[in-house]
Amino acid sequence: IELGAMDRQDALAFLTKSLTRKDLRNDATTNELLDELTCLPLAIAQAAAYLNRNRMSITRYLQLLRSTEQDVVALMSREFRNDTRYKGSANAVATTWVVSFSQIRERDAAAADLLAFVSCIEWKAIPRSLLPKVQAERQMEEAIGTLCGYSFLARRGDSEEEGTEREEEWYDIHRLVHLATRIWVKKHGDAAGVLEGAVQHVADVFTSDDYANPYLPHALRLLESGQECSAEERSELCLLAGRCLEVDGRIREAVTWVKESCRWREALDEDDSDRLLSQHVLAIVYGADGQVQRAVELLEHVVAVEARTLRDDHPSRLVSVEALADMYAHLTVDPVEALSSDPVRS
Repeated sequence: IELGAMDRQDALAFLTKSLTRKDLRNDATTNELLDELTCLPLAIAQAAAYLNRNRMSITRYLQLLRSTEQDVVALMSREFRNDTRYKGSANAVATTWVVSFSQIRERDAAAADLLAFVSCIEWKAIPRSLLPKVQAERQMEEAIGTLCGYSFLARRGDSEEEGTEREEEWYDIHRLVHLATRIWVKKHGDAAGVLEGAVQHVADVFTSDDYANPYLPHALRLLESGQECSAEERSELCLLAGRCLEVDGRIREAVTWVKESCRWREALDEDDSDRLLSQHVLAIVYGADGQVQRAVELLEHVVAVEARTLRDDHPSRLVSVEALADMYAHLTVDPVEALSSDPVRS
């Protein structure tokens, strides 16, 4: 739904069609509501969703609109106006959402938590399996139903993804709802805690060797947010995303994120297994990027550290030695001679 204002007749027809209870209509209050919403389809859709969900009169809804938290509305409106398409429309849209946010927070904590999580990830193509699970499946269904009922989440049809078969539901969220939710979380919640929880959850469910991983856009959105979270969680997600990007052939991006993982793990001990893993993976993506000399230097370091700390037949050590031999081959260096001349191995 776009934000351009409708003329009065079209706006009235859209509101009437959107209301499940036709007895809610009253010419005077309906026109008053359309004035309040400035005949914007996005605001009308949100207001209708609220009215349908709560079986509330338009008169009562008008009272809620006029008593909303004006500081939050003003903040959302300023953010919306950064896009010139939303001039003059932002206040009406923000007000309807603040009313609905308040209702969800008061009546459905699980739905509010899901909405906060979704505000951290990409706003489209959200697979249900990515959403954090709640204690009971029934409660999960109710929470998703609440968000869809308020028109915050929209279920995707299979036809929207040509050539694919869906075994789970996928969702989209309007990008302005996405923005509004982030503002709401900053105002009423623990934004840093929500982000850290989202990073941890996505890292837990992420599989890095899956071609065209549907979680990847959401992982990248989290990593590109610019907000700080714990080094452990962020470094793990950077590494997972980097490995997935390498599998997907997006080598330059893979280098960027695996380097970031290494940077976050620099504070760990030199022989820490997580630090060594990030360095090993960075060497591999360096090689894929044609930076073979850098790959060799990094793998030589990894091999040297593991030679001091791991037994000869340890799987990690064997993999590192094999990877180094492969890199030597790319440098036209005899891998047997190079490894045998290494003082660590002699």
